[in-house]
Amino acid sequence: MEQSKDKLQVSPKRKYSLAIQIITSIFALLYVVFFIFSFIPSPEGSPIADHPYTPWDIEMILVKGLFIIFMIGFYYSWKSRIVSGVIYLLWCGALFWDCVYIGNLLHVSGDAILFGVPIFIIGIILLITGLIQRNKLNQVVNIKTIL
Repeated sequence: MEQSKDKLQVSPKRKYSLAIQIITSIFALLYVVFFIFSFIPSPEGSPIADHPYTPWDIEMILVKGLFIIFMIGFYYSWKSRIVSGVIYLLWCGALFWDCVYIGNLLHVSGDAILFGVPIFIIGIILLITGLIQRNKLNQVVNIKTIL
């Protein structure tokens, strides 16, 4: 009976990673909706832009590329925290560059930068926890080799 109760309990470490996975999954779902809307051209504006645009101008090509980078990071968030943290931080840097540089070039608002703030924080958390986890694993392996 004791063993079945232990299996049902979730360790604090798993609760933490599960919370990060849920947050990134919700974010990925919202990003997919945004990505789908980015293909809808409109001369008078669209659900994601207040100015006329086409789905294949330079800004929208960068948005689609950023989506691919984000999804690669999302995939790795289930496999490796360090890799996904680095990818998310690179994604945030590219998003910042897109909003500031390309947004100013095209004279559009850079409101999308707010979209990247939560992922920047998640990227830092994933990177730090991945490094801590790797160091703990290395210490355990070193202790076992000494014994």
